[in-house]
Amino acid sequence: TGMLLCGVDIGSTNLKVGLSDGAGRLRHVEIVPTPRLRGDLGPVTDPADLLRHIEDLIIRAWQAAGAQPITAICTTGVGEDGLLLGADLRHLAPVIPWFDRRATEDADNIRASTAATMSAGLAMDPTRTGAKWRWLARCQPDLMARARLWVALTDYPLIAWGAAPFMAETLAARTGCYDPVARDWIAALLTECSAPPLPPVVPA
Repeated sequence: TGMLLCGVDIGSTNLKVGLSDGAGRLRHVEIVPTPRLRGDLGPVTDPADLLRHIEDLIIRAWQAAGAQPITAICTTGVGEDGLLLGADLRHLAPVIPWFDRRATEDADNIRASTAATMSAGLAMDPTRTGAKWRWLARCQPDLMARARLWVALTDYPLIAWGAAPFMAETLAARTGCYDPVARDWIAALLTECSAPPLPPVVPA
């Protein structure tokens, strides 16, 4: 069919890259453990290392599938993990994984606040991005002050390659601060969570 489509799945446990042709036939797939580092409070992800792994997997898949042109790349994966970027779109710190529980106190305080609402369609708990934002603002204020943008880890490869920040709407909903019916951020929750600046939300 003369073209290849590439899918990248950034999972909590494994990183997967697959190539299919225009007829939907799977041409190649490779699965490796999601790269992690050990941070002070538990495992974290180095965005640059993750990006290198993804690029290596794509190149190997492309070579194995006959080196035909790749006409589209899409990413999917973890919904709550994200990273702070500077003005040059370079990451400022490792990524805290969704399963990390350091933001338990923050989640409790958010749920008890006047900003708490069911409009987000889910309860704020320590795995949600909003709780992690509050923890970062409370425990790493200098880092948050340097940040010019926060993006979802699943979107990060496409942002790094295209230099155009965005957030897929399905990932915005996973933060716990987005109203999927109104299709907009919940301003009171963003304030309560000390949210950093956010990119435009686009359909997945």
